[in-house]
Amino acid sequence: MFTVHKQNKASDTDILQNEIESLIDRQRQRTMWVQWSVWVLLAIVFLLTTAQFTSTLTRWVHNTMMSPLERLRMEQSRAIKQAALNQLITPPDLEHIRQVLHEVNSDFYGYNQPKNVETFLTAWAGFPELDNNDPFHLDRPFPGNPAQSWRQWLLDKTKLSDTYGGYYNPRFETLEKWQAATVAQLNTVLNTPLPQLLSDSLSRTLRRLPKSYGKLKALLTFELVQNDHFIEAEQALQKRVDAQKLEKDARLALLAVQVARDLGFKRPAQWYGWFKGSYKGARLMSYKSRASSEWSQDWNTFNKHLLAVRGSVRAWSKNDDPVFILQNPLHMPLQAKFVGRYGARRKNNQGRLYKHHGIDLKAPEGQPVYPVAAGWVTYVGYQARGHGNHIRIRHDHGWMSVYSHLKSDRLWDKLKARFKEEGPFWVDTNEILASVGTTGNIPANDAQYGYAHLHFEILRNGVRYNPEDLLAERVTPVGF
Repeated sequence: MFTVHKQNKASDTDILQNEIESLIDRQRQRTMWVQWSVWVLLAIVFLLTTAQFTSTLTRWVHNTMMSPLERLRMEQSRAIKQAALNQLITPPDLEHIRQVLHEVNSDFYGYNQPKNVETFLTAWAGFPELDNNDPFHLDRPFPGNPAQSWRQWLLDKTKLSDTYGGYYNPRFETLEKWQAATVAQLNTVLNTPLPQLLSDSLSRTLRRLPKSYGKLKALLTFELVQNDHFIEAEQALQKRVDAQKLEKDARLALLAVQVARDLGFKRPAQWYGWFKGSYKGARLMSYKSRASSEWSQDWNTFNKHLLAVRGSVRAWSKNDDPVFILQNPLHMPLQAKFVGRYGARRKNNQGRLYKHHGIDLKAPEGQPVYPVAAGWVTYVGYQARGHGNHIRIRHDHGWMSVYSHLKSDRLWDKLKARFKEEGPFWVDTNEILASVGTTGNIPANDAQYGYAHLHFEILRNGVRYNPEDLLAERVTPVGF
């Protein structure tokens, strides 16, 4: 018994000793792995530090070995390109500014101000001298609030509906998005280094380059101006940015006069006082009786300038409105009965005579109808006793076209749904609007009037014109 007990005790001691040795081995291995991990981590840190130092050293050596001309090409490309663009792009003159004013005043988003407003703003842009960065002086502080500029005040007006005293115009939001996108593209190409071919060309041209940093920069700018094909993309983008900014400023200037007129300021002298800050809010002051002598003298100086500009504007405006040529709305030979011609004498349902205000173009029912010119669809609706299904499209310079008696079909339903969802939308001459039909006041089974046709009208500022005088294709008279 004693021998067995002693053997069991020895066995337990061996087991305990083995476990202790095993634990010590595991601890030793863990310590070894930790040490290896630390060394590997230190090695990685060392390699990264060495690589970074090597990169920095390489860059320093490269910059040290780089010639001043090459350093200019790499580090000052944006400034050199900008200086070259300032020389290559001609700033707008007063004639161009007046042309932009006229175009934006008479397009779909324009305020259709009288011609004397365009003349006044042209004179205002050039008084006392033309500032190309701010031609309409919109960065001046607004009267009564020096912290806010005219530009910001007017822009805030365009974001409010007339219910809240605003002049909501979505064109400004569109212009801001376009301008931001174009400026981002321009910055990308401006930050691109100039091609090495340019500096090589300058090195070959000059046997000895000047040591002055400023002279080298001027020479590289001159070389870039002489070889402007290197910055064709920059020129195109800069011109687009300038055009978008000028359009936006012109629209804001026209809006400023519109606000003045709504406040009761009807004369150029009052507009001048409004712009100069002499008139605040709705307080209408007579420049003859209440204006200070200093302001009166200032106005007299501007008035002389205005009279001089008026003569120039009269010469510039001769070709303002281009000839409005209408495309074929049916894309087929145009035919019209004599009773369907413009100005034809007709009788209504009460037997009264009236003049036909448009032209009835004969066509098979279902024939596609196209816009006669690009423009904005401003109305899609139905008139039971008149036009039936009809569309109105507004074009530039106050023109409007009307398409009536259109068929109630899939095209018409699609057009109505689009107008309901989008509101006014742009169409081009190659887009199908609807199809010829007989809706409206076309009498059934009438030999003279009861046939499928497109009733087409053309108006300008509310005045009707004979479409045959403007259509590019001749209308053939058929029957009575």
